[in-house]
Amino acid sequence: MTAASGGSVSAWSRVVRARRGEQRLEYPDRVVDTESFVFDQPRGETGPTDWALIAALDCERLTQPPVRISLAEVTAVDIGRGAHRAVHAAGGRVRVDLSDRWTSQLHARLLRDGDGWSVEDAGSKNGTRVNGEGVGRAVLADGDVLEVGSTFLVLRRAPVAALAHGGAPDRVGGLATMSPAFERELAVLAKIARSGVPVLVRGESGTGKEIVAKAVHALSGRRGPLLPVNCGAIPAALLEGELFGSRRGAFSGAEDRIGLVRSADHGTLFLDEVVELPATSQAALLRFLQDGEILPLGADKRILVDVRIVAATNKPIEELVAQGQFRHDLHARLCGYVMRLPPLHARIEDLGLLVGSLLARLEPDGPARRLSRGAARALFRHSWPLNVRELEQALRAALATATGAEIGAEDLRLASADLTTPGTDESDARARIIALLERHAGNVSAVARSLATSRSQVARLLARHGLTPGDYKRR
Repeated sequence: MTAASGGSVSAWSRVVRARRGEQRLEYPDRVVDTESFVFDQPRGETGPTDWALIAALDCERLTQPPVRISLAEVTAVDIGRGAHRAVHAAGGRVRVDLSDRWTSQLHARLLRDGDGWSVEDAGSKNGTRVNGEGVGRAVLADGDVLEVGSTFLVLRRAPVAALAHGGAPDRVGGLATMSPAFERELAVLAKIARSGVPVLVRGESGTGKEIVAKAVHALSGRRGPLLPVNCGAIPAALLEGELFGSRRGAFSGAEDRIGLVRSADHGTLFLDEVVELPATSQAALLRFLQDGEILPLGADKRILVDVRIVAATNKPIEELVAQGQFRHDLHARLCGYVMRLPPLHARIEDLGLLVGSLLARLEPDGPARRLSRGAARALFRHSWPLNVRELEQALRAALATATGAEIGAEDLRLASADLTTPGTDESDARARIIALLERHAGNVSAVARSLATSRSQVARLLARHGLTPGDYKRR
């Protein structure tokens, strides 16, 4: 393997992996390991897997929708410049034309290598990059990002069944993705939404749980409203009255109120951070889910209400149930269908889709924006600990500070604490590493990705602080 002209071989770390006898390249700035991508294999699904190539982002055409190309039964892919973006397939070979002025006529070639893929630059004028590093030839891994001109492409492994639908993304109640496995999750969600089954949305903060609730409501066809409730923002003493209503005189200062549940009659009630409900409210909610009736505070007659419940949490609800902090019978009622939202770092193929959508919402009447290649590189290399919410804030700041139509890397202001730099406060560094180990259940690859460093560097950090990843694996 050789770096392209001007590239630095010393910036790379070559590692021979025993997995399938293949050689694998680890980059200091990005480590990809399929074991940490929980959405690569949908729940309960087995079967053969293959690859897809996603043209995820064009720096100069941010509103251009991404496209996914199935590489099943494909042995070679030529990537180059064309008058229009197009995909041509014939006899096991694919030609991808990019309407990208920075791309050469024939820029790069992907070749199937056993069970995987490699890429080689085809003598292009501007070179080919993998995970931000210039390459002449490189072995690729799941999640690697190819930079061809001003276009960024992501290689993804997925079940063959999930690759059947390619091309531009379909929208499911306002949600869209280029991830083959997450797309299948959304297809299931669309079917569930049309039933009356309660939905429990799991995911880290900022992954879009309320957007899922809006999608479920939109697809359900229910004629009532969608009402969101932040269960952790209402004082416990007032929560039952807020949810189920009250009669005048039920308690000091009580007025006649119908409550949020009745206000959502024939609609959907979104209970965000449902695990924050106090024990008494949990019991009342359970009774409502069982009987479909509520009893307002101070009332002596139950009222029948037709409400669909969508609940959400970013906490390990099973652990809270085991610890007695959340009722097991309420948990069973809420999780008719569990929707697990992947963190943004596990669906980087959606970055272009999200950037285009967010820019259109943040600046609907603004100028046509473009990204510098350095800015796009920064987006793909960032670990996104705060997920889509962090991306939105980064773009909001960039729109305020960019001096022209182009957004530069400095405009995004993506901060990343470097725990590997000498002089970093040791106690703070150790605490952050422990927090990352707990968050990722001892997965060293995921910790490395969060720190934008290599597995070997994380191993050195763990040794320095006397930490063992196995101690943090969930049992």
